[in-house]
Amino acid sequence: MRPGSIRSGGRGILALAVASVLIFYLIQVVQSLGINPSEGGQGPDQQNPFLGGGAFGRQGLLTLQIDVQLTEDSPPSLTPLSSQLVEIFWESFNIPAGETRTLSVSGRTDDRGRALFRLSPGNYTIRVDYQGIDANETVIIPADVRIYAIEWVLSKTTLSSYRLEFRDTRGDGVVLAGETVTMIYERETLVADPRVVELRVNIAEGGTRKVSSLDVVGFINFEGSSIVELTPVEPFIVSNFNPENPPEVAVYSIRVDV
Repeated sequence: MRPGSIRSGGRGILALAVASVLIFYLIQVVQSLGINPSEGGQGPDQQNPFLGGGAFGRQGLLTLQIDVQLTEDSPPSLTPLSSQLVEIFWESFNIPAGETRTLSVSGRTDDRGRALFRLSPGNYTIRVDYQGIDANETVIIPADVRIYAIEWVLSKTTLSSYRLEFRDTRGDGVVLAGETVTMIYERETLVADPRVVELRVNIAEGGTRKVSSLDVVGFINFEGSSIVELTPVEPFIVSNFNPENPPEVAVYSIRVDV
């Protein structure tokens, strides 16, 4: 064999040795991050091959505290919402599959309206759904805290007077989802960020019964007056609206304090 061939083989062996050393150190780095090469549980408190959000196994976990409360203006009250479902989502990169996936974990609030989660620092989307009234809130949990606290406050404002405007375009006495209902009201303190409007009527047995929920499509607040554009969640029966005995209107909004 010619000397040139021997030198070429030597370079190949040297390159293979260097690659082996690099692979060894890469494995050490991956193991130090707590990344398990097999797919385990889907919760952030379990080791799994996902990077991002609650990705790094049990290392560097902190507590995310979410307090869910309902405030009402009539009568004024602040009530912790117990047994309320809280969902958390995050995107992570799956190493074996080579793709980004959306993972989630959920829990329910205790008697204090509080839900606790063990998560790694990262970006998360939090979702709370109260009787169909929901909102998604994106938060960035830093690494320099032990407890990251969030107050999720659902506010219910009851209107003493208002005006509804709608068109019975088909003549069947029904306003369908996707069609428009306009609500106008005047009030010293306007609802800053309305999400849902609920209509309820009094019943003979006592109490009230919900007749319709309407999502807020848009609104304009100005000088003590508000114009709110709505669309029904379920069909709005026109006969339920009696100008002489109008339904009670409650406007819901959501405030998230970090």
